[in-house]
Amino acid sequence: MLNDVNINTESLIQINHNIQKYSNNPKKVKLIAVTKTFSHKSINSAIENNVYDIGENKIQEFIFKKPKIKKTGKLTTHFIGKIQSNKIKKIVSNFDIIHSIDRIKILNKINKTAADQNKKQKILLQVNISNSKTQSGFNKDEILETSSYATKLLNVELIGLMCIASNTKNKKKIKEDFKEIKKIKEQIQKTTNTKCIHLSMGMSGDYKEALKNGSTFIRIGTKLFKKRNEK
Repeated sequence: MLNDVNINTESLIQINHNIQKYSNNPKKVKLIAVTKTFSHKSINSAIENNVYDIGENKIQEFIFKKPKIKKTGKLTTHFIGKIQSNKIKKIVSNFDIIHSIDRIKILNKINKTAADQNKKQKILLQVNISNSKTQSGFNKDEILETSSYATKLLNVELIGLMCIASNTKNKKKIKEDFKEIKKIKEQIQKTTNTKCIHLSMGMSGDYKEALKNGSTFIRIGTKLFKKRNEK
């Protein structure tokens, strides 16, 4: 059962204010409305409030909602969830940008699928910046080599890195995570891929710190919507 929840306009105003306040380049920041467990009405509410970047975690849920989403040429769809190998064909078919590529096997399959669909798929590589056993992503020792490999593939376009900060209330540790991935991204830009310009980091609880450290995609669900069914 999906929830019909409209955007909380007061929260939206506050988030947009914080983008201006904390980002060094607010014009380059995109607010991604995370609409998992919400119906197409919630996506349409985002569109009506000029939020045109939509983040989804589950491909089947998005396909169910897609026919009822308002038609607009401005909408950009982001896949931000765990990628299952058997769902890649549908993910490539339905999403403009894939954030959560966490394994070489998945990267290769996306490249092949995009070739089959005559598409150049925009991607981000997920980095396990906190080195957590419970999080997915390439570790810090392999991300430079992986980004170089991804850049040479013909049917993907590496545009940035994604991360989830450490699961902690220690703001200093979260700040360190964001600073570190920013340095990695800048190193990739200088040595491997000048188009690797985006950082997808920052969620409802830590997006301000992410903005301070150069995030260009903030993934917000809880703060944007009044409630969420997490079943």
